[in-house]
Amino acid sequence: MSWACPGTTVSAVALLACVLATAPAGCTRGTRKPAETPQPVGCAPTNPEPCEAACFAGDGRACAIYGEAVNGLSDAPLRLKRNIARGRRAVEHGCQLGSLDACCLLQEYNYDYAESGKHAACEAWLALCDRGDLRSCSVSAACLMWVPGFPHDVERAIALVRTSCEKGQRDGCRELALMTERGVYIESDLPRAFALMQKACGLDDPSACAHAGRYFERGIGTKPDLETARRLYRASCARGIKQLPCEALERLGETPPAVIER
Repeated sequence: MSWACPGTTVSAVALLACVLATAPAGCTRGTRKPAETPQPVGCAPTNPEPCEAACFAGDGRACAIYGEAVNGLSDAPLRLKRNIARGRRAVEHGCQLGSLDACCLLQEYNYDYAESGKHAACEAWLALCDRGDLRSCSVSAACLMWVPGFPHDVERAIALVRTSCEKGQRDGCRELALMTERGVYIESDLPRAFALMQKACGLDDPSACAHAGRYFERGIGTKPDLETARRLYRASCARGIKQLPCEALERLGETPPAVIER
């Protein structure tokens, strides 16, 4: 049995509590459309324009796709023009529908833009992680290590990124690769870091592909391969990852490609 949550007049924290709890105050039993409800033709991470309409037709996953495409924060497969208000409205609605992906993205908006701030977002990510959302596990690991004033638990953070990566979550693999490269709380192992970054890149993480390009350019954990580095830099720069790959291409004497955006 699913739960129907109150509208967007409640706080994001109360909304998340409603989604996660079994019978919290303010929630009423309801029936939402099942996860397998077909999306309108064309709604996909690589074609997010139709997803806003699909979201408000009752598809929580479509809400997450649209919210990621317009938030200007995430590495969406294809970005739309940034629109914080519409993106937040979509992920709030998706979270009400019970989409953990949308709830996770809602906390990205909260972390950067909401008055409740970083600590509330970190607490929400940990709660989502406990419900099995691997992306939230990866992000909450950073909270447990780096966010000032938030209770730190390095051992738990390492376990979260390792488990997330083992289960194929790209953010976890990328963060574990960087920790392994730099020897942060984990013994430095450059070939292992390279393998982890390659895995994250293969999971469609443009940030990881940018770092993989850096590994190939500098011979970190692998033999130098400038042509492969350039190819990875181009692809991740076109996906909107600017600082590392676009600047690297300029340094190598190449004009960066335009960002793939609609």
